[in-house]
Amino acid sequence: MNNNLGKMISKARKDKNLSQSALADKLHVSRQTISKWENNTSVPDYDLIKNLCKELDLKLGIFEKALWNYSIEDKRRKTNKVMFIILGIIIIISVFMFMLVKYKNKFEVYKVSIMENNVIKMTNGVFIKSNVNYYLQFGKITLKNEDDIKNYKIKLYYKKDNDYRYMADFNANETLVLNEKSGYGEYFGKHFDQNNVYIDLINKSDNKVVNSYKLNFKLLFRDSKMFYFKNPSGALEDIDWDETEDKDCMIERLTKDGYKYEDDYYVKETKDGSFIYYPLIDIFYFKKDNLFLQYNVTFNKITGKSFEYNEKTMDYEYDFINKKLKCNTGTCDNYEEYNKIIMDELNWLFDK
Repeated sequence: MNNNLGKMISKARKDKNLSQSALADKLHVSRQTISKWENNTSVPDYDLIKNLCKELDLKLGIFEKALWNYSIEDKRRKTNKVMFIILGIIIIISVFMFMLVKYKNKFEVYKVSIMENNVIKMTNGVFIKSNVNYYLQFGKITLKNEDDIKNYKIKLYYKKDNDYRYMADFNANETLVLNEKSGYGEYFGKHFDQNNVYIDLINKSDNKVVNSYKLNFKLLFRDSKMFYFKNPSGALEDIDWDETEDKDCMIERLTKDGYKYEDDYYVKETKDGSFIYYPLIDIFYFKKDNLFLQYNVTFNKITGKSFEYNEKTMDYEYDFINKKLKCNTGTCDNYEEYNKIIMDELNWLFDK
């Protein structure tokens, strides 16, 4: 800050052998006002300038020049202060948005079906999109003549403008589940738009496409309160899905459990030939008060555990098809209480 103005007033006052109080009395202001002028924390009002110059024998032109320099410096100081505050706000907002995007989990659930037609239908399909992963599960597919279902296969692909992406093919009477960690992009990609997903109905006998259909994604639920915790405080420790598990160990463990390894994304159950997906991550946790809810979405059911800090737990299972929640094990004596809490969080499973 330019301090010539304050020094000028202070020097002229002392040259006149005036105290701050004496000068204040002559100008009919307080002593604190004189002190502020000399410390450059304020400047005289325009009406006081002439009287001040008269009492201190200051030339009005020189005083006005010093006042002008002070005003310019003061404006620069105030501008810099405002810019500093704005910059600080921008930095805080940027950090907040980064933390929000990185750790806050945008959790969306869609009901998946085939656009209305008289040939092929799909029920109970579900698509879950979050910051952690994408999860697409096909529901039951039926044809007009149900006996013909085994004679067809389905090709799933993404198409938008010049972006064509093959996703999977499977028998029409099988269940398909795709689960991919967010950011990997083999199936869903960085700019995946669920409004541009199609299937081809292919006749196995000649491998020709009978018809193409667009999938319909209806938003059932969006919740920004949902978080993914790898090891949440108070959570159960025996989580089966371990993203750090060695691939060979995973295959060996699955083989012992009666599964046959197919490729990087599927294992095939030997009993009935239906595809079972082994996800790297498919568990979500929701913390509400002192209650943790654990979600594990597979096929037509969502299973989970609720557990309090006092280690009371309840295993529950929600059936997509029958829309029923049941208590399996644990504190089922408090089932009604837990049922309400859990159903409040799972109400997105119902059609709206």
